[in-house]
Parts: sequence; C-alpha cells; structure tokens
Amino acid sequence: MRTSPSFHKGEKAFRIAKPVLMSVAYFLYLLPRPIAMGLFGWMRGIPGYLGVALRYAFIQRLFGHCGENIAVMPGAYFIGDLSTATFGSHISVWNNTWIDCDGLRMGNHVMLSHNASIISGTHCYDEEGVMMRDAVDPAPVRIGDNVWIGAGARIIGPVTIGSNVVIAANAVVTKDVENNSIVGGVPARLLKKIDANRIESETTA
Repeated sequence: MRTSPSFHKGEKAFRIAKPVLMSVAYFLYLLPRPIAMGLFGWMRGIPGYLGVALRYAFIQRLFGHCGENIAVMPGAYFIGDLSTATFGSHISVWNNTWIDCDGLRMGNHVMLSHNASIISGTHCYDEEGVMMRDAVDPAPVRIGDNVWIGAGARIIGPVTIGSNVVIAANAVVTKDVENNSIVGGVPARLLKKIDANRIESETTA
C-alpha cells in the first residue's frame, strides 16, 4: 500500500507550527466574533502554507470544536453558524468546496475533495401561506472517521455518513450511508462494501 508523502509532510509541519498557530488562535479570541468572521472570509484566497496556517487559526477561534492538522485550501467557503460545527483531526478541505456548518459534525481523517458541497439546511415547500425562501429547516450532517468525499460530490442533509466510507465523484447523497461502504450515483446508492478487517490490519501494521 502506498502512503501519501504530502500528507505526512503536512502533519510534520503542523506539529512544528502548532505552538505558533495556537498563539494566533488565542489572540483571535480577543477580537469580536463578527470581525473574526470577516477576516476569515478575507483569508479565503491566501495560498500556500501561510494560508493553510491562518485558516486553521481562525477555525480554532470560530468553530465549536476543532482538532489538529486541518488543512483548508484556497477557495473553500464556510457558511452558517460556525459555532455549532465540530471538526476532528487530520482533515483536508480542498479548493472550491462549500460547507454549510449548521450542526455539522465531522470525525477524524476526512478528505473533502475539490468542488464538493455539504448542505445542512432545506427549504420547506409545503407550508401554507409561506414562501419557500422564508421557510428553512435545519438538516444537520454527521460524518464519521476515515471518509473520502470525491470531487463534485453533494451531501444534502439530514444525513449520517458512517466511518470507512468513500463517496464517489459527483455523487448526490440524500440518505444515510452505512459504515464500510462505497456509494455513488444520483441519488447515491451502494456500489461496494469495504472489508473493515483489512482497514484495521493496514492501519495497525
């Protein structure tokens, strides 16, 4: 099995930079939340390690909980109430993703590929006398550990995605996904089951 040199390089860089990042995050707590949110949006396009480091510090400040080694690439959009979102550790969010943070729960070792979306709200269309634009219900998304969300995939809540899951590129997920599954298509359906014993043996080897 091949490993990703870039991932391990980033993990090492995070360990080295962590004291500085946490100091920056602590400073950000001195800023009023609206100002911190505005600066976070402005940081969206900063490239390279500097951009990744600054976005991590802001996520520490703005999210309800944030783990370690979270790499957010340029062009990722975060909307909704960030204070209700929780991120685990070792998460990569690639370019041009769209993440609706209301009630979002994300575990450890999650990869969110280019142009993917997480949508955790829905417009009600059957409320009498209420325009759809004015009727919004929360639809939280829960994501387990060791999940790869392919490029262009859409996750539309309310759904729970288990652990050891692959969501194929351009899939549209509207229902819960069981552990150890590969899903794809529109709407997403089960394509294959993953051998959980093999994953455990490879990660502990």
